[in-house]
Amino acid sequence: LVQALAAQALLSAGGQASSLCIGVAKDGRSSIEAHAWVEIDGEVIIGATEQGRYTRLMILSGGRE
Repeated sequence: LVQALAAQALLSAGGQASSLCIGVAKDGRSSIEAHAWVEIDGEVIIGATEQGRYTRLMILSGGRE
């Protein structure tokens, strides 16, 4: 999460639109895992570790709109 927030802040400061996505997934037991990643135009630029298995809970837009 910290890396994704920092990446989006830097992109936003440079005027680049991006989306910070936060999702959750079951870990195979009874608990859940959370993950954050940043996308530009639908392409993951940071946090690409298996983000496809996570259900998105929220998307925060940053940068130019």
